[in-house]
Order: sequence, then structure tokens, then C-alpha cells
Amino acid sequence: MIIDTGPIVLLLTEKHDIRYQKCLTAFETLQGDLITTYPCLTEAMHLLDQWRYRDRLWKWILDISIRVYDLSETDLKRMKILMQKFKDTPMDFADASLVALAEATNSTQIFTLDGDFEVYRFQDKTPFDIIP
Repeated sequence: MIIDTGPIVLLLTEKHDIRYQKCLTAFETLQGDLITTYPCLTEAMHLLDQWRYRDRLWKWILDISIRVYDLSETDLKRMKILMQKFKDTPMDFADASLVALAEATNSTQIFTLDGDFEVYRFQDKTPFDIIP
């Protein structure tokens, strides 16, 4: 399953609000590998403002709790097209990387808190299956 920046940051900082509990419940029931992109990890490292949280993310990465998808040149070209198409949303680089990843792996499920994924679509107009 594809994981976006929001759930990563929320789960690692353990903020106890409504979204945290929802994320934690979803996280505990997820099956299969979690996969993300380097742009999302960059965003997460930026948002995790304390070393202890960044260290937790490093553990997830190095223990392969989260796999990192290597974007290809084809993916990057697709990201440019996506960002242009969804410029009114606007789509950022990290979101574009996740849509490109989803298309490349034919995975419609995404673990995200970002409502923009309700707007984003695959090339064939398929919507995302958003978790939680």
C-alpha cells in the first residue's frame, strides 16, 4: 500500500487527536508492504521537527518498514504532466510522485490524510481508494 507524508508524520509524532486514532487504527489493520517516494520522505523529514521523530522515521526506512520507490525518468515526465493537469488543486511534487507510483505499480489504495487524493485520478480516470 502507498503511504503519504501525513500518516507517516502523525504516526511517528503520536499526536493524540481524532486523526491520530484513525491513522493508528488503519495502520494496525493494514496488510502488505508500505511504499512511498523520496519526495514524501523529504517532506516528512522537514515536518518532523525533532530528532527523536526523525530517528523513528530512519528506523522505519532502514528496517524496511517502509519501502522507497525509485522514480524513473518516465515517472518524472508523468509527474510534470500531472502537476500541470492538477495545477488548480494545486498538486505538489510529493503528491505527483505518489500518483506516478500508483500508476507504475497499478495500486489504487493510498494511506493519506490529504483530501486532494479525492480529486486526483489515474490516466484511465480511476479514483483512489483512500485509507483511512
